[in-house]
Amino acid sequence: MWLNQRADYAVRLAVELACLPEGGRTTAREVARRQDIPERFVSKIVTQAVTAGVVTARRGTGGGLALAKAAENISLLEVVEAVERPLALSKCTLEPSECLLSNRCAVHPVLDRVLNQLRDVLAQTTIAELARAQKELVTGKKAGSSRRGEGKRAIMSTAPSAFST
Repeated sequence: MWLNQRADYAVRLAVELACLPEGGRTTAREVARRQDIPERFVSKIVTQAVTAGVVTARRGTGGGLALAKAAENISLLEVVEAVERPLALSKCTLEPSECLLSNRCAVHPVLDRVLNQLRDVLAQTTIAELARAQKELVTGKKAGSSRRGEGKRAIMSTAPSAFST
């Protein structure tokens, strides 16, 4: 089982936005370029993320994309479910009433347990955590591990393009 490409792109979008300087905005075109995602996919994901209340989009001067709320208040589950509804491992976990074997299947309870654990991990992981981890990967320094002010410029200079290669 794996999350589909839309979910991957949505997570990358959210982390990219979380890495922007406070109050910063960017365009779908820039996200597409920095994340190597086809622009048409970014536009579709943005539409779904806006509808789900994860991202805001403004047109015109001073417009662009930003997270709709603090990255600490957005879970990985929320981002994934913005584009991948509902999260399921199989048709049986999605629609148990439609499974002819659900009342006599030993696998079904295991799949339910796995799905619940997956949902728990995704719900407990915030976009802020992922953004901090991304910044650490880009700068090579753990957040908070440097002396006062050291490394700050490196993080800020890479924030708008945290995923650039």
